[in-house]
Amino acid sequence: MKKLISTNPAKNYEVIGYVNVSSLGEIKQKVAEAQKAKTFWKELGVSKRVKLLWPIYREFMKRKKELALLITKEIGKPIKQSLDDVVKKLKDIVESKVVGNEGSN
Repeated sequence: MKKLISTNPAKNYEVIGYVNVSSLGEIKQKVAEAQKAKTFWKELGVSKRVKLLWPIYREFMKRKKELALLITKEIGKPIKQSLDDVVKKLKDIVESKVVGNEGSN
């Protein structure tokens, strides 16, 4: 199986890790599964989504520094900017997926 290499541009492209590259068939299967999940998610309604997402949100917020460090290593952003990005994106996801935008997601 092919591997994608993740590197740190700020440290002479030091290897951070590897991830498997999906085949075309695997991608098609995952897209089909995502479409089914999208319908299920929409039908859950806001209150059930909130119940499911808050524990996940809290865990990500607990690990925001870890996520920011990974972004900094992979992209070379300053840590402060990476941390701000993580917090902003987590809040954006919660607001868009839980509270609204039913028709666009």
